[in-house]
Amino acid sequence: MTPDEQTGSRIRTLRVTQGRSQADLAGPGMSASYLSMIESGSRGASPAALRHLAARLGTTVEFLAQGRRADTRTETDSTVRIGLLALREGRAEEALALFDGLDDPAAAAARLRALERLGRLDEATDGHEEFLGHAEPGSLPWADQAVDLVRCYLAGRDLFSAAELGERALAVYEERELLWSDEVTRLAMLLAEVRAQQGDQDGAGALLERIGRAAATRSTPRARAEGYADAARHAHDQGRFREAHALSTRALALFAEADRAVDAANLRALTGVLLAESRPTRLGEAVRLLDGARTDLLGLGAPSDLSRCELALAGLLVRADDPARGRLLAQATLDRAPDAHETQRAHAHIVLAEASFADEDHTGAATALAAAADLLSALPVGDEHATRYWHRAALLHQKLGSPEDAMHAYDQALRAAGHTLAPPARAKTRA
Repeated sequence: MTPDEQTGSRIRTLRVTQGRSQADLAGPGMSASYLSMIESGSRGASPAALRHLAARLGTTVEFLAQGRRADTRTETDSTVRIGLLALREGRAEEALALFDGLDDPAAAAARLRALERLGRLDEATDGHEEFLGHAEPGSLPWADQAVDLVRCYLAGRDLFSAAELGERALAVYEERELLWSDEVTRLAMLLAEVRAQQGDQDGAGALLERIGRAAATRSTPRARAEGYADAARHAHDQGRFREAHALSTRALALFAEADRAVDAANLRALTGVLLAESRPTRLGEAVRLLDGARTDLLGLGAPSDLSRCELALAGLLVRADDPARGRLLAQATLDRAPDAHETQRAHAHIVLAEASFADEDHTGAATALAAAADLLSALPVGDEHATRYWHRAALLHQKLGSPEDAMHAYDQALRAAGHTLAPPARAKTRA
């Protein structure tokens, strides 16, 4: 049977089993006569027709088109992943045994890596060459496949082929402004090794320096994700949809990686804050936790999270008798995000005022409190942050010896919490 006849047979079997007529499955773009031709195999089913029929019959497009049920797909995916784990852990023989017999593109590609690890370079090279022949020359998938083949050529000491193919692949990445990408980093290391073995040490060093400068512009997972996203949008606009799909997939994976790293850093920072509040004697440990979280966040491109961490750290530094560094961190937060939300900027000014006071700069503390008051006054009634920051401002005004300013701040704290203050009583006059 032809593939179209097999698809038609599966559709007819499901329809008959469910006791439904061809008219029952008809709908927009799907007449009973069209379905009859699909079931007989005299006409192939379009992707839209397959989606329509799969929805009506309660199955998947993959099953109608290929006869592969969802549980089979899941089993295959699971086997591929177990094989990749074995390959990563150095068990190439075990991985190869898992990949053999799987009719799956991902398994076929991973099988070639297993062959490389086992030293069966001729088989691996032949397989990579076959894969490369199926890719459109000059496309991004072609360049990605070329990197694997360059690795095989280098391992087999075919330096001429490795250099020629590697330079062509590098040009593809450069044309798409992807010299900072992970794929190019791997390719550059291979090409540098090729040039070094050819006696061109200067060329090898220059290449690595050039790629290193490009990689430094996208040094964090979030920055690389944004770069892939930009490249994906450009490829989509240019009609290179396969490239756009591949690039957007990389972008989403890196965004998820960056989010996980930010979450871990935020958890570390929160642990430090809670430790300082519950165990004052372990203040030094809490400072170290927040310092570590700050270092992580600096490299993750998460300015809002970084600011929260720095302000919490600044507050602990004041308590740890290091107000000078606390002032620096609070000011850094203000300098980094001048257009941040009023709440965050007000918090930074409050912390700066507290650190300035602890550093015996009363003028600086008063100036920071005035800036905080301007920002807090713009926040809506009911803002819990405003209530807390007004209260901290009131306490600091008391320490500065400004009772009127302290009373005003207390009043503002009550108003921010939603309390209505009675007007001051008027003095009675005698008749």
